[in-house]
Amino acid sequence: MFAEPVLKEIGARHGKTSGQIALRYLIQNGIAVIPKSVHRERMAENLAVLDFALTPSELSAISRLNGNSSLFGWY
Repeated sequence: MFAEPVLKEIGARHGKTSGQIALRYLIQNGIAVIPKSVHRERMAENLAVLDFALTPSELSAISRLNGNSSLFGWY
């Protein structure tokens, strides 16, 4: 699986995976997420996104990944 370098770098700063950084980004932006997994390890990873916060500069760097556009019309 390809991981965006920005997500990998920010993840490394927090000791988290790229997926955890992406989930945390969505949560901090008020977007409800329902991660799905049948693997215990992945379930634990999904729950471990509530013990840190992304900085404003990290949030900004992630938002620029898609040209500051969103798939959500309201976001």
